[in-house]
Amino acid sequence: MPVSIYLDQSHWIHLAQAHTSHKNGERYKEVYQYLLEWRAAGKIVCPLSLTHYMELYATGSYRQRTDVATVMSTLSGFRTIASTSVLRRAEIEQALNKRFGKPEEPMQPQPFGFGVMYAANGTNRMMKIRGKGSSMESLATTVGGVEKIKELEHEFTAMAEFEVLRGPHESKVQELRDKYGYAPEEAEEVARKRAAQEEELAQHLIADPSRKRNLDNIVTARYLSWELMDPLMLALTKIGMNILDFLDLGHEFITQFVHDIPTADVLVAFTKANLKNLNRTWKKNDIHDMDALAVAIPYCNVVVTEKHAYTQMFNAGMEQKYDTKLFRNVEDLLGVI
Repeated sequence: MPVSIYLDQSHWIHLAQAHTSHKNGERYKEVYQYLLEWRAAGKIVCPLSLTHYMELYATGSYRQRTDVATVMSTLSGFRTIASTSVLRRAEIEQALNKRFGKPEEPMQPQPFGFGVMYAANGTNRMMKIRGKGSSMESLATTVGGVEKIKELEHEFTAMAEFEVLRGPHESKVQELRDKYGYAPEEAEEVARKRAAQEEELAQHLIADPSRKRNLDNIVTARYLSWELMDPLMLALTKIGMNILDFLDLGHEFITQFVHDIPTADVLVAFTKANLKNLNRTWKKNDIHDMDALAVAIPYCNVVVTEKHAYTQMFNAGMEQKYDTKLFRNVEDLLGVI
């Protein structure tokens, strides 16, 4: 199995600058070449998350998006990591099994797949060349066999994935908005609203500092209510429980149960760490960071994030808990593999 290395968006930009020989990319040329060589040897893969797609779409320049997408496609091969919404059902079943021994055969998380659809909803989508029997036989003869058709399918799929990753040219954006409702900024607006919700909690803590003593319970209860309730109720039904039975177990049990869910555990740890410094205003990038780290830290071998997120996660003990290597500089990868 290749070593999975998750890179924060800022590091992808640095590698793209090295790829294009931009003056700011000079310091990253060595590590870029290092990663290219290990990727070509099949020793590493740098998976993409849904956060990468959203952050790249927010880049206005088509040229810059092309540069970053080119490097992303090379080092990822469009291998993607599923979002929290995809992973949490299996993680909840694992947590229930740990606590109750049921379900006896819990779902196994499947963190990695292919393409943007896997990152979004956990489904692998490959383009298929289809036709009637005689047509496919004729095509196989023309292109050099059935295996060649499969190669073409992979090539066409990769081309389509690259276009989705890069996003449309500026000249096409208005048409896409008018005809198909294209609105990539909506994801950024969701992130801003979530940041505002966290900032609202921060203001409550400032107004009543005594609540900080119960911060773990407060944050886990919010996340349970906002994100985990629906998949939890489905999973509880599977083992013959209902949500009232679960809630009767008490807030300490519930808090520890949420921590048994890896993606939720990382999100809660990040939120708590940020809320310890009430003078720091929440930003939408904090939301992007914690969404990305929630899937990257439990499932990737190496995670290279930015300075603030690194400090929060390292101090929270996430590196040891999930047996992943945390770095804040992409150059730190030299010699690691």
